[in-house]
Amino acid sequence: MRAEGFDVYLLDCESWDKNNCLLEIGNTLEFPDFYGKSLDAFNDCLSDIVPSGEGLVLVFKNFDKFNERDKDIAFHVLDIIQNNSW
Repeated sequence: MRAEGFDVYLLDCESWDKNNCLLEIGNTLEFPDFYGKSLDAFNDCLSDIVPSGEGLVLVFKNFDKFNERDKDIAFHVLDIIQNNSW
């Protein structure tokens, strides 16, 4: 995907829980310092990203483990990504 001009971000979700997932996403995507680490703030900052190339690819490694621990927030994270992808 990088060779095709996409910005690719790898997110390892193995140790994620509802308290640290949004922090780690924000750090990986280099959200601004004012990022509030909430679902609303995640939505706002994600919608402001302008890819430097063809687009943006988020790769979630071990997402199933995060989903097993915190299904509700895992669903909301994916829902926000889906809504912003349109």
